[in-house]
Amino acid sequence: MASGDIQVFDLSNLKRGQIVEVTLKGSVANVRLMDRTNLNAFKAGRRHRYAGGLVRRSPHRMAVPSSGHWYVTVDMMGLRGSTRAGVRVLPGPLPTARQSLSGGALSEIAMNEPPALAMDSEVRDVFISHASEDKAAVARPLAEALRE
Repeated sequence: MASGDIQVFDLSNLKRGQIVEVTLKGSVANVRLMDRTNLNAFKAGRRHRYAGGLVRRSPHRMAVPSSGHWYVTVDMMGLRGSTRAGVRVLPGPLPTARQSLSGGALSEIAMNEPPALAMDSEVRDVFISHASEDKAAVARPLAEALRE
């Protein structure tokens, strides 16, 4: 994308809390997450509201502030260089866990003893597997929520 170009990504309907991930290859870029009204204002050069801003590190993640139809724009206005952008939507946080299990096969599974662990004697209920780039944004908050 050259300095005057604007890329627009139509994300369709998203739920509050879903994560939008923008990956840039090349230079820094302006990244905006907007609803339709603010996208139209942006395109017309009028005042608009957005999540995002100047993105220097990739990937950049933004939480969707409210449920609705969302768009991401990537542009180089006021910047030198060029960049290529990719956008994907990640799932939002998991729903709150229930305090107890009841009935049927789930209670039978919960009552079975866990298999013996060869490497340490501490029994854990959950193992979180994650990509290293997701550690701060996803794995640590999930681990903290599970501990609570």
